[in-house]
Amino acid sequence: MQTNHIAVLVRNIEVVSQTLPSSCKRHALEKHPEEGTLEQYITVGDEAAPALLLIQAIASGPYKRALAKRGAGLHHIGCVCSNIEEEIASGGAKRLLLHPISLETRKKGTVWLCRPGIPFFIELTQNPAQDAIPHKEALVQLPETISIPDYARVLSTNLEMKTTPGSSLVIEVGGIKLSIDPNAS
Repeated sequence: MQTNHIAVLVRNIEVVSQTLPSSCKRHALEKHPEEGTLEQYITVGDEAAPALLLIQAIASGPYKRALAKRGAGLHHIGCVCSNIEEEIASGGAKRLLLHPISLETRKKGTVWLCRPGIPFFIELTQNPAQDAIPHKEALVQLPETISIPDYARVLSTNLEMKTTPGSSLVIEVGGIKLSIDPNAS
């Protein structure tokens, strides 16, 4: 399982996007009415590096509920694997559980993994050629006030998670360090 993107729920996507270095490629803003979101991918370096996905809840839906319940911050880690059924079984070994929404999304090739005590979700999709795709590593540093169980610190082959002092989310991708304040508005 490899990390494809790191999704951060933000209060104002345009404000947060503008705080990122100019070397970041800002993709077009996308509206997803079915999810109630405005989204923007941010890439650093080449395509092998995990992307940053900024998500702003703009209407009722799962992201608006997540914002009300947990606030802005890391929402999910988007991962890709070559065999989703094997990875689901492996996810259970890592103490991860299928989120109930997966009953619906599995039909479209995506499952959501979660676990009490892990303050984010894992979005898992399948690409049979995934094992042959080169990938670059990324580091996510969450504020030290967030507890990350040991088994959740290395959920994919190219992502490491740590805690850091302060309230910002820090992501290192492609040799560039991004400090993100998801509460910026």
